[in-house]
Amino acid sequence: MSITVNSQVCLLLTARFSQRDETEVLSPSQWGGVCKSLGGVSKLGALLDGNAERILQACNVNRELQGKVVTLLSRGVGLALASEKWLRAGVWVLGAGDPEYPLGLSRLEIEKRPPLLFGYGSFEMLEQPSVAVDERLSKADTGEVARVVDDLRVGTVGLLDKSHSRAVIRESLSRGGQAVAVTYKDLVSYGSTAELREAIMNGSLTVVSSKPPGQHDNRGPVYEREIVMGLSDSALTQNVLERFEMQEPEGNDPPAQQLDFDF
Repeated sequence: MSITVNSQVCLLLTARFSQRDETEVLSPSQWGGVCKSLGGVSKLGALLDGNAERILQACNVNRELQGKVVTLLSRGVGLALASEKWLRAGVWVLGAGDPEYPLGLSRLEIEKRPPLLFGYGSFEMLEQPSVAVDERLSKADTGEVARVVDDLRVGTVGLLDKSHSRAVIRESLSRGGQAVAVTYKDLVSYGSTAELREAIMNGSLTVVSSKPPGQHDNRGPVYEREIVMGLSDSALTQNVLERFEMQEPEGNDPPAQQLDFDF
């Protein structure tokens, strides 16, 4: 899978290309402001196709932000090196204006919408009917949740970095189901784990993140909870919640250590 022009602009404006890259990329609010000024995320490609400064001026983007955007767009060499590495590792990249970008996420307000999705596995799975396994189910037995989802013949989507949702994902996979695992940690390391790699290769798992692969930091989730909600079916999720008589988030499931797969 190649990286589209839209994805290239999203990368240039919002992503750091390596662990040592300390570039000050656009904040979510700045990103949203630029997209709105241009007329939507689908218009971002014009910044590479034409005179970016002139386009930004015509769209009434303030001068300071204009300068920042033009500077970020000049990072073509870094982008080429990073994207080659990601693609060689089997990682795909979707920009917020790409046709394959999930419909559920495209409906979010632009500031809450992840500019980028990085993933291992089939990105077609991002559109499958799925139940959100989040804090609202954190007190339910993981095996029972997986059984109920399996009975509905749909997939699961949840944070791989939360112990409860990760356990449900693993149980669902063991039952022959499908899952989308969302992470805010290192996508490459997760995708290299034997259990997950096997599930990815047999088409039952896709791992996604809004953060570039190969980077380690202490930041928590930025867009990941929105990704879980945007990739899930609200009616299916509500069905499962009602079966367990759970409506409100518990919010007390601590983050799990990455790669803690009890091997």
